[in-house]
Amino acid sequence: MGAEAIQQLAETTAAVAARKKRQAASGRQLQKGGVLYSQQARSIRQEREQEKEQEKQDREDHQMLAHIQRMPAEQRSAFMQEMKEDNLERATRLQARLTQRRQQAARRRAKTRARNREAAQRELEEEAE
Repeated sequence: MGAEAIQQLAETTAAVAARKKRQAASGRQLQKGGVLYSQQARSIRQEREQEKEQEKQDREDHQMLAHIQRMPAEQRSAFMQEMKEDNLERATRLQARLTQRRQQAARRRAKTRARNREAAQRELEEEAE
């Protein structure tokens, strides 16, 4: 009887401590669980805005390609000649954009890994309590 009471008291104390810790943290609960801090929310919003901007740029590029393909042959060849002159600059921009996308993807993967590690660590700590 006494051992059960001590165990229940320890569980209650741990639950109270965990609740105080959650309440002390400024943030909001996510559906996935955990606290989202304002800096994390800002970075997530910025990533979304960058992705939307990138999607807009991709749509514009696709529309330009479709427009070029619909041009009459003479206009298209003249346009392509102008593009060849501008090709080096464009290729440089495309390469920079691809590099930027790869870096963004690597950062997102690193953040996801870090969040997963933190969640696993929290679970281990909760199990230990």
